Amino acid sequence: MTKLIVTCAVISILAAAQVQARGVPMPSPAPQVQAVECAFKSGFRFGLEGGYRHQKTKEKIEFNASALVAPFGFVNETRSKKPHKDTGVVGAHVAYDFFFSRIYSSLELDYRYGWGTNKAKLQFSNQPAGDVPETFHMKRKQPHDFAINLHAGPQLGDCFLVYGILSARWGRFKDKVQVRNQPAAPNAVSKSKNQTRFGYGFGLGGRYLLPNQFSVSLEGTFDTYKSGKTLNLTSPDLAILGSSIKAKFGHTHNFNLILKASKNF
Repeated sequence: MTKLIVTCAVISILAAAQVQARGVPMPSPAPQVQAVECAFKSGFRFGLEGGYRHQKTKEKIEFNASALVAPFGFVNETRSKKPHKDTGVVGAHVAYDFFFSRIYSSLELDYRYGWGTNKAKLQFSNQPAGDVPETFHMKRKQPHDFAINLHAGPQLGDCFLVYGILSARWGRFKDKVQVRNQPAAPNAVSKSKNQTRFGYGFGLGGRYLLPNQFSVSLEGTFDTYKSGKTLNLTSPDLAILGSSIKAKFGHTHNFNLILKASKNF
């Protein structure tokens, strides 16, 4: 039995040597596939962003009639609308990311520039003809927006994480009212007000890590800003009679869908 085993081993060695001598290549081991490096890390993050904004506001015109003008047909009247506008935003952000085990958190500062004007056309219908302005064109712009954002969420894979968003926001608004009189007096009078309003926001986001510590994120957020200041449109004649016309710009609500491209350092 021992002789048989030795004989088989010798035959195998001689056969392998003969194949090698003939120039037939021996089978090589399968190449090892290297895993792509994909690891989130704590540190600073800088990037650019852009996306879609749907803005909804509430605009209101109030006519307050005094007892002196009531006998002449003037009455208290309020007209309001909730116009909405689809527009776009672009911006930039800087953040510090912190990872503990597979839990992600971040403090982020961002700035956005938005274009487009939200408009509403309001008219009184119960006042004596020719005595009160006929049409009020109310316009609102929000060109600048600054925020402090907090992110927190789990890392679901080596290259992907999801997170919740809480924001404190400051929006720069320009409110404008253009008053058009009756056809007999078609001159337009405008009043405007620039002001910064505080707001808050919340939302959800997802982030995917690319090679060399680049990443892309998609965020959906909902923001609310407080009401603007009232614009007094009262004419001198109405003021003498104790009546007034006021334009009020209510809360602003923004839904944002933002794509971010970032680099981690």
